[in-house]
Amino acid sequence: MDAQPPTASAETAARVPHPAIRRHVPLYRGYRYSAGGAVWRREPPAGAVTVIVNLGGRFTAGWLGSPGPAFEVAPASSFIAGMHDRAAYTLDSGEQFGVEFEPTPLGAYALFGLPLRELSGEIVALEEVLGPGARGLVERMAAAPGWAERFDLLDAALLGRAREPAAVHPMVARAWEVLAASRGRATVAELSRETGYSRRHLSARFHEQLGLAPKAAARVLRFRAALGLVLSGRALAEAAAESGYHDQAHLTRDWRDLAGCTPAELRGEMLAGFAAPAAAPR
Repeated sequence: MDAQPPTASAETAARVPHPAIRRHVPLYRGYRYSAGGAVWRREPPAGAVTVIVNLGGRFTAGWLGSPGPAFEVAPASSFIAGMHDRAAYTLDSGEQFGVEFEPTPLGAYALFGLPLRELSGEIVALEEVLGPGARGLVERMAAAPGWAERFDLLDAALLGRAREPAAVHPMVARAWEVLAASRGRATVAELSRETGYSRRHLSARFHEQLGLAPKAAARVLRFRAALGLVLSGRALAEAAAESGYHDQAHLTRDWRDLAGCTPAELRGEMLAGFAAPAAAPR
């Protein structure tokens, strides 16, 4: 991978949301970069819902392996990507400015008040979920003088929803908690025993409310656990054993299915950060 262009620059910021929000949204992340050329970035499955508040230039987003972009993001607009088990990508001109946050699946259901199956594998405009007021929020954030003020505006927009959250079914909430705590290693049978519901009923309700069936969600969580280990420098065989894969070959097959590339390729791209040069989606 090419070295960072000499004209590139980046600015980042982060803040933990208001206490009433943070059980739904762990962190806000702000970013602004100028890469000196077009940037194509792979976005592997996250095990969460992704919200991008775009405060800068136009870019496109889509799914690897699909013809054409799924969504074109205009300046001062935003989108939500639901839970998914395939890699997405973004392509921009090299100039970006915005805020990203990832509600947990339970948090996204609570804040947005709709079955996440409606967002699963989709990229939709923020206004479709939060209503027409979302555009005014984005415009105010773009005009704000600094990151603290932008994060304050997000807090204000989400507080009302956090104080009157939609109610996730207790069975689904418990199943997700067990699955997340096991980093995807709990089986559907174990989740069924833990919740006291049949596998069929649990899977159907879980899929409806959180966007992926338990087995697919477990696969994504195992992948994310392995990704964290690989990014920290662990050998693939060690990462596979610690993350619940049968062996290194099993990890590599899952990696290609979920990320569309090898572990070495994804690690290189993610460590390169925003300065990754434009590349053709695979």
